[in-house]
Amino acid sequence: MDARSVLLLFSAVLLTLFTLSILSSPPSHKADPSKNRKTPAFLQTPTHHTPRRHSAAVPHHPLDPLTVTEIHRVKHIIQNHHFFTNKAYALHSVVLEEPEKQAVLRWRKGNPLPPRKAAVVARAGGETLVLTADVGSGEVVRHEAGRASGYPTMTVEDMTSATWAPLASADFNRTVVARGVDLEDLACLPLSTGWFGKNEENRRLVKVQCYTTEGTANFYMRPIEGLTVVVDLDTHEILEITEKGRDVPIPNAANTDYRFAAQNSYQRLVNPISLEQPKGPSFTVEDNHLVKWANWEFHLKPDPRAGVIISRAMVLDPGTGEMRNVMYKGLTSELFVPYMDPTDAWYFKTYMDAGEYGFGLQAMPLDPLNDCPRNAYYMDGVFAAADGTPYVRSSMVCVFESYAGDIAWRHAESPITGMEIREVRPKVTLVVRMAASVANYDYIVDWEFQTDGLIRIKVILGLLLFTINHLRHLLLHPASIHLSAQNLGVESSEAFRHASSDMINSISMDESFVGGGNSSSSSSSSSSSSPAVAADVAAESEVVNFDEKVGELSGVVVEGVSSEREDSSNSSSTPFVGELSGVVVEGVSSERGDSSIRSNVGDGKSKVGLSGILMVKGSTYSNTNQVNNEEDLYGTLLSENVIGVIHDHFITFYLDMDVDGANNSFVKVNLQREYASPAESPRMSYLKAVRKVAKTEKDAQVKINLHDPSEFHIVNPTKKTRVGNPVGYKLVPSGTAANLLDPKDPPQQRGAFTNNQIWVTPYNTSEQWAGGAFVSQSHGDDTLQVWSNRDRSIEKKDIVVWYTLGFHHVPCQEDFPIMPTVSSSFDLKPVNFFERNPILNIPPNFENDLPVCKADASA
Repeated sequence: MDARSVLLLFSAVLLTLFTLSILSSPPSHKADPSKNRKTPAFLQTPTHHTPRRHSAAVPHHPLDPLTVTEIHRVKHIIQNHHFFTNKAYALHSVVLEEPEKQAVLRWRKGNPLPPRKAAVVARAGGETLVLTADVGSGEVVRHEAGRASGYPTMTVEDMTSATWAPLASADFNRTVVARGVDLEDLACLPLSTGWFGKNEENRRLVKVQCYTTEGTANFYMRPIEGLTVVVDLDTHEILEITEKGRDVPIPNAANTDYRFAAQNSYQRLVNPISLEQPKGPSFTVEDNHLVKWANWEFHLKPDPRAGVIISRAMVLDPGTGEMRNVMYKGLTSELFVPYMDPTDAWYFKTYMDAGEYGFGLQAMPLDPLNDCPRNAYYMDGVFAAADGTPYVRSSMVCVFESYAGDIAWRHAESPITGMEIREVRPKVTLVVRMAASVANYDYIVDWEFQTDGLIRIKVILGLLLFTINHLRHLLLHPASIHLSAQNLGVESSEAFRHASSDMINSISMDESFVGGGNSSSSSSSSSSSSPAVAADVAAESEVVNFDEKVGELSGVVVEGVSSEREDSSNSSSTPFVGELSGVVVEGVSSERGDSSIRSNVGDGKSKVGLSGILMVKGSTYSNTNQVNNEEDLYGTLLSENVIGVIHDHFITFYLDMDVDGANNSFVKVNLQREYASPAESPRMSYLKAVRKVAKTEKDAQVKINLHDPSEFHIVNPTKKTRVGNPVGYKLVPSGTAANLLDPKDPPQQRGAFTNNQIWVTPYNTSEQWAGGAFVSQSHGDDTLQVWSNRDRSIEKKDIVVWYTLGFHHVPCQEDFPIMPTVSSSFDLKPVNFFERNPILNIPPNFENDLPVCKADASA
């Protein structure tokens, strides 16, 4: 064994010992009145599914995501590409470049896979680059500059450098202290800026805003209102510090902590409920990604931007016994979340979460029995860090069968007819679920498959914790570099600048730590090397599961950190493996793996990411009677000095419908009032269904109107039922909301895909993201609105249907300090697709099919 191998092995052993020591012996911390409260058994979290050996995975299907081995291969292809030689770069996206649709449709199990390629988005030298890496040949086969305006999804290095940048400013530090905030309690977050004109051209920007964590885990309820720092992500320069909230007090921490351990008592109002399956689940997952259940079959994979992608959805025809195509591909395309406060510290908060932060990158591990029921199947995501190193996002998708006592079909016949009939069929569905923690909101997205051929796509909004353990949110405290409030003034600002610069530069680790590679050729835009995986050093094909080994994402190493509140100058000799966006923090003394909550308010057994807080605005008002009738609060006064700002949520879905084949048409079925002749009927009026086939894209732009009731069919005009109807599916909207912003408003120009609820475009592989390929600071020149305005032909074509769910949110006191979930959905429902209802083939339940669960004798 050579010296290098010995060093690698020794480093791995040390990391393992450090991890075990901190897990077995949590360091001491300030007394917390809730820390000794035992978590009841009914709230204790069971273990996740058994980890899979991702390093051994191989693709089985043309649409399978890149494997660990393939991502490593892509990493080396990029490293060796001439353009990146001796140049700092960062990889913002590494995903499978899917084969052409026809190649996928022709493929059959057992056949060789089409060539495996990776679509790569990188930044180097201030440029955005789009590349295709051929995994088989080891070559870059496409290399072009990013089109249109905007920048790709931000990386963890971007987040880290932006968060630290303000702390190097003496002016910023003085401002924070003047607001009465202890710098050791400071928590700062980098926020996307939107785009508001030429002054923001040619710079990648974020705006950093800060909070105090003193006295509560719910730091978002304690904003330092009006303090905003503009940071250049490429240069780390502070471009502007705005302070317009000196007169606004920081809201009180009382009664804001939502954690179980912080509550005085809990009431068990209902008995536990569980869906038991004595014969096990009815679905199977073959080759890691092919899901089969009842009469459905589809391909499922996690995705860093979309969250999950459903492909090749097919349903069994009970009449013919054949699997029939319904949808080639479905995914969450973009989200748009504009806040309705035009003031200086809020106007830019118009987030586009999928494109700016990655919907899948924000996905949290799902919690067994709470997020997903017993017998759920969990699927991990394997993604690439900024230097191309693969990492695992464990349990980010679950698949389970659901029965809530609903009825799929029933009929009872009255005895007066001479027939006593009572026929009922239970509604059991298959659910694919993922949950993304984006900002202060959690989005739960369900794809629900039913035995009658219906697909329901449901979005559940839960106002949850703006968590730290994913890419978007990195909270770092001045205490972690051993500088007190006193020495963070003018005298020490340069020292702090050097210290924070060292911290940023330390967010890279010699690539040899993961086994092989030359780190000099692979680096991020902010340091000499991008985050490297901090475990599994034995083989190049190994991958870190950050949820179980070193936190959540990037595998970053930060040395010399101490967050011990009582004595921040003394670093602990005990290392800590935490969840600071996947950061491995050496020398931290903290009681928990979530550095978003300081040790004086943390609880070692508390679980982060399953509850949270409202994004609020600090206010001088403590009662509505203090507010002038003419003053606009831009929201609701929820508590003393706390305003919940009005905002919207829009979620746009991409639906490549291939109903019995690729060439479909979009038909709008208008319900129109018709009048009967007095000579024909005593009725005066009735409704008539008038069908109109959309010829071009503009014909298919739909604003839903209750006074213009319509159905929206996707039909295959070349396939007919026995009685002559074209086979099809219809899109059935549920409750939704319209975007009320002015179309000329800069945020709405970027979010123009929300101008309609329904769009239809011809299939184009470059048109998948409704807000454009590069969303950060985009100008709105590459959106669904722009594509659709080309007014291309869509009749009897391979078409894509887009649907936008919308929510208006006017906060109320019941949203304080947490908000109950709200939901909406839409359906893809068969219309003249089957010759008869397939539920007739589903049997009812009988007593001997089901177990009898008895309550305890004392119940």
